[in-house]
Amino acid sequence: HWWNVSSEIKNNLRNNFSKALSGERIVYEVANLISHGQVTTVIFSLKPIYDEKGYVEFVLAEARPIQDIIDTRNRYYSVLEGTNVGTWEWNVQT
Repeated sequence: HWWNVSSEIKNNLRNNFSKALSGERIVYEVANLISHGQVTTVIFSLKPIYDEKGYVEFVLAEARPIQDIIDTRNRYYSVLEGTNVGTWEWNVQT
């Protein structure tokens, strides 16, 4: 199972699941174990689903792969650090 990648991931899932059972919607990035022992990053969400009385009946879990976004982000950071430059965002209209 993917949550067995590390004890940190397992504890994080346990804590986040408890929060979801309390009614909080949780979204975070996590390493996910896939076929052949490979690890990929996913955006993982836990959404509480309520019964007619307003109690959490179950938690809907969903994961979407985002490894390509992570790789692009890491390349971007590497370029910034390697060239020792800075960036800023500028809205010309404001």
